[in-house]
Amino acid sequence: MKTNFNKLILTCSLCFAIFFHNKAQENPFTYNFIKYEKNQISQFKAGNSGGLKYFLNGLKELENRINRKVNIVHIGDSHVQADVLSNKIRELFQKDERFANGGRGFIFPYAVAQTNNPVNYYVTYTGYWQGLKSVSRNVETKWGLSAISSKTFDVNATITINPNVGNTNYTISRIKIFYPVFDPSSFNVSLDIDPKELLSTYLSRSGYVEYQFKNPQSEVKITFNKISALQNHFLLQGISLENDEAGVIYHAIGINGATVPTYFRCQDFDTHLNVLKPDLVIISLGTNDTHVSRFNAEDYKNNLQYLIYEIRKASPQASILLTTPADSYLWRRKPNPNNEKARQEILELAEEMNLAVWDFYEIMGGFKSIDKWVANNLATRDKLHFSSKGYLLQGELLFEALNNAYKEYISAKW
Repeated sequence: MKTNFNKLILTCSLCFAIFFHNKAQENPFTYNFIKYEKNQISQFKAGNSGGLKYFLNGLKELENRINRKVNIVHIGDSHVQADVLSNKIRELFQKDERFANGGRGFIFPYAVAQTNNPVNYYVTYTGYWQGLKSVSRNVETKWGLSAISSKTFDVNATITINPNVGNTNYTISRIKIFYPVFDPSSFNVSLDIDPKELLSTYLSRSGYVEYQFKNPQSEVKITFNKISALQNHFLLQGISLENDEAGVIYHAIGINGATVPTYFRCQDFDTHLNVLKPDLVIISLGTNDTHVSRFNAEDYKNNLQYLIYEIRKASPQASILLTTPADSYLWRRKPNPNNEKARQEILELAEEMNLAVWDFYEIMGGFKSIDKWVANNLATRDKLHFSSKGYLLQGELLFEALNNAYKEYISAKW
């Protein structure tokens, strides 16, 4: 069924169209098949408590030099696990003098789980680790927010994390290590560091241990120990690298092959999400839900609605932004009409639940537009994933849309 589109558009479409038409004359990386004038955040009843208001107010407080963090949590699938798109947005927020760098945030050392790790942080490890993914239906364990865990039975195993690749400068004032803290069979977790550098250690009922440092660290090495015969393994659910500075933190949460129900299997999802205190939760799920021969649009909407309920239960004040899945092909053979159906369900749900939407499906050009992205080296030949160049462009577009929403918020003084 069609929705009644009474939505508040947060950018001036005409001005946007003129701007990008002029840019097209001078910028070879502006593409005529992308609908730049549609690159906007749509909200329903944005003047009330919903939409992006809570998040945008947080950005305003940062710009006014209020000492606080603004946390963005981006939940998705392989498009997010690679952390190219999300890292571009992170970079643009954190290098913006209005908002600044609030820390690296939540990560998972994917390399330990034998899957692709983002290139923007280094992970080295010793010992044998088993990767446990919630997308694998025949696997059972206790997952957290990341929807992936790594397990070792080797007490001498280690993990070293260095978030500084290239010209990034992430200092680590504290680290949170997420694991089932009340499991009596779990190894104790510790750090390979001079004890004089530790300011405090805190074990939280929310499922993590936190170490705070006297002096900021550039990397951390996690180790383990045991004091009883009952302790025989360690299950890592995630890591958060934090500093003491005000600014934006962009947490990217993604797992290859994820659908919306993937996150239903994660027992500690809401607990860990609450720990991150999100101001904005971005949900980018649908690529794998729609990559089927028989797509049930109603089930997809119901699943998405349930996930949103879980997010609101964990973080009632957080703004929520839905993104529509990109155009793609089914098994490389034929255009996938299911993405348009998912898009319609997302738009309906956003209106019903007072959420914000970034309609990437329309922005990229709509049905069969993936062909043009492939032809311009913005997407890969599987016509499902994007190239690094394509993900970077998406990151720029989403940041631009959020930035324009913020500018509109400031000028309108909602």
